[in-house]
This record gives sequence, C-alpha cells and structure tokens, in this order.
Amino acid sequence: LPICFPVTIGALHSNTDYFEADYFQTRRSLNEQMISFYDRKVQFFKEFVDEKLPKVLLDVGSDVGLFVEYITLKCKGWSALGIDLSEYAVNEAKKNNRNVKLASVENFDAPSKSFGIITAFDLIEHVPDPHAVIRKLNNKLAVGGILVLETPNYHGLFYFIGRFLPDSSIKRRLWPEYHLFYFTRKSIASFLEKSYFEVLSIKVEEIPFSQLSIRSKSLKILFIPIYIISKCIPSGAVISVVARKKERMLNE
Repeated sequence: LPICFPVTIGALHSNTDYFEADYFQTRRSLNEQMISFYDRKVQFFKEFVDEKLPKVLLDVGSDVGLFVEYITLKCKGWSALGIDLSEYAVNEAKKNNRNVKLASVENFDAPSKSFGIITAFDLIEHVPDPHAVIRKLNNKLAVGGILVLETPNYHGLFYFIGRFLPDSSIKRRLWPEYHLFYFTRKSIASFLEKSYFEVLSIKVEEIPFSQLSIRSKSLKILFIPIYIISKCIPSGAVISVVARKKERMLNE
C-alpha cells in the first residue's frame, strides 16, 4: 500500500535530529534489555539457517550497528556487517568498533551470493522502490540463504486507530511522513514470492511496550490504553517474515 509523502529517504538520513529521536536513543548500547530483544529476533529465524550457508550476516539499515555487535558477540562462528545511509549513524558505529559501512542497497559493492543471512528490520517501509531493493538483496544472498524482514502491519490495531485521529503528535508517530509503504501479511508474502523467495514463516506481534521509546507523559497516557486493547485483540503492530532464496536467479 503506497503512502506518498514528500520526504525522501536521502533527506531523512542526512538529518541528525532523526537519529536523536526517542526510538533510537534506547538502542545505543548492547544492554540486557537489547540482548533479550535480539535474542527473540534470532529465535524466530535460526531454525531455518542451513549449516552449509556462508556464516556471514548482512544487516541492512543497521543504524549504529547494535545488531551487528550482538551477532558478533553472541553467535559463535558468524561474522556480521551492517550498511546504512546515514553518515552520522555509521560514524557512531565506528566509534564503538562496530562493522558498519556507509552504503545503500543500490551502491553496495559486495559480491553476489556473499551472505548466508540478510536482515532488514524496519527498512522496507522507508524505501521508494521496495521491489528493486529486495531484488538486490536476493542477489547478495547465497542460494538457500535467509532473508528476515520486519515492517509495520497495516492491519494492526495501532495503525487502524491512527487512521481516524486528527493531525497530532500521536498520529505522526503512527503514520510518520518517512514511511512510504505499508504491508499486510498477505501483501508482503506475495511481494516476496514475486522476488524469488519462499516464505518460511510469518507472524504478527505487538512491539514490547519498553521498545516503544515514549518519553512524553501525554503520549504514554494516549498509547497505554491502545496497547492494552491490542494485546487483548491480537492484531499485531509488526509483521516479521523469514524467507529463503529460491534456486532460480534473478536477472540483474
């Protein structure tokens, strides 16, 4: 579902204020909360990873490289590389010795079939051409390699309620101008199948309240009842997908 807004991804990632937002400030160090958060992510896809795959993970849109650090420290035998468009985020990663490069998917020069796993958390909704991005990632994966995506769920209760709110800070939090596309379970599965991936697992779930990163007391008051209702009516604010690259290769 395309949502047309004037903000380009390039302009967004040149704005350091974007990376100073509450959401990112809670993701600056690999503390116990973040380790637990990443443990749950890895648990979702690790059963699908073939031991014969290259033991290299690429994290696309890696911000300051916290997941890259997690994989390096916690997943024995695996190395990890992150790429991000933001010079600010990449510089922060390098200050903490995290393996993150300044690159977009389009200009990333790694050889084809280099990676066993590619993760892209909260990325696909930001890009102006999701099909082109996924095809590029397909090329970088080894045959049988695993792609892991997370993206907002258009059918989630948070977003359903947000569509009827007047313009406000809470509506802009739910429908930010830098989200260009939204997906449902059905649409993202179809989207991946058309890009030569086999969908292995798909789920929807709520974001843990601690990860909502809301500092404003007024926003918390507004979000808490919506969050409680959404837990009672499992609609899920986030879609998580694990897909395997098919043997048929894409034409570049």
